[in-house]
Parts: sequence; structure tokens; C-alpha cells
Amino acid sequence: MECVISPPNALLLDKLFSVPVTVKLSVNMEIIYYTSEELRKMTLKGSFFEHYDCKCVRVFSIPKTNFFMSQMRFLRLVLNENVLILEFIFNNTKLIKYLDIIAANSIEIPSSSFYYDINIDFSLFTGTVDIFLRHDRVKVRERTNVWEKEAEAGLVNGCNLMVRIDSKTLKKINWYSKVMGKFSIGVGYEEPINLVFIGDGFIYSFFYAVFTQKL
Repeated sequence: MECVISPPNALLLDKLFSVPVTVKLSVNMEIIYYTSEELRKMTLKGSFFEHYDCKCVRVFSIPKTNFFMSQMRFLRLVLNENVLILEFIFNNTKLIKYLDIIAANSIEIPSSSFYYDINIDFSLFTGTVDIFLRHDRVKVRERTNVWEKEAEAGLVNGCNLMVRIDSKTLKKINWYSKVMGKFSIGVGYEEPINLVFIGDGFIYSFFYAVFTQKL
């Protein structure tokens, strides 16, 4: 496997995955990160890379690392047996870092059957919000003991479901939406919820154990 990543995209990887845990290599590159609370996946398509050449399918773990350095021209990643080589290319020199990798078990991420584009400015809200996916409208509501705030937009084929998002996750939605531009909610069998963000050449999503309720 060999691929080349531009500085802006390398910086994006740093911001999204400060602790990459599992990387699966196939037609696309998938980076998976998980904690006790959430499961995230980023799919990097061919257009994300300056150059991409991968003929293998492997799952492996790598230690925490950084993909970005100031003034770099590009980052070249090379997989050589059980070593991942990072070459940071500068104008007159290059820095090489070697990472030992180990085999890892494949991680199953709850899949979604339906995706609903949410065209609402979440910066209007600060606390826990309820998102109502009703037929042709999506409504976001934040409620306290003294006031209530709402925003709504159009929706295609809503599933008549309410999803509760806590303030911590709301901050992530705000940040990722600004970076990537498009935010969707994926709903699957028995309502597993995936929060999905789509940018140019990549798709970033994470599964979160949120409260849901049929309306």
C-alpha cells in the first residue's frame, strides 16, 4: 500500500483522529476509532489522496501518531509488511517515521438503512436537544425550565422518530458540520443511530448510544 496526502488533508486527519486505532485497507481507506462511549469511522475515498495505490485488504492497529507537520509539502504513507512508514516531505528534506503495526480484529459498526439530511444551524443550541424526524419536516428543540428554542427545515421521507442529542455530542455536530458542510442522521434496524458528515473525498461517521423514541 502506498498513498500521498496533502497538508490540509493531513491536518484534517490530525483533528479528527488524534488516536487512530484500527485501519482497514481496501478500495477505500477506513480509519476506525472507538471508546467506551462511541464508535467512529472515517472513509477516505480516492479523491482524498494526491496518489493512492492499494491492492491489499488488511486490518491492523497503530499507536497514536500525528499526520501533520508545519511546512510539509505532502505526507507519503507506505505499508511494508508489519511496518507503516510515514514520510513527511519538505522542500529540501524529508523526515521518516516508522510505526510497528499489529493484527487487529475487524470491528462491526452498526449500519444504517436510511439517511436524512439535516439542514439546520446547530450553533443556535447549547444544551441537550431533541431532533424530530417527522415525514417532511425536521425539527430541533432545546427546552429548559424557563424557555424553549426551536428550529426546523424540510425533510425527505422522515421516519417519525425522535433522537435525543446531549450537549457534548451537539458540540461535535457543530464543529464537524462547519468543517465538512453536510450533516445527516443515519437510522438503521431497531433505530441504531449514526451521525454522518460528508466532505470532499471523505465520509466521517460515528455511532452514539443516544435515546430514541417512536412518535
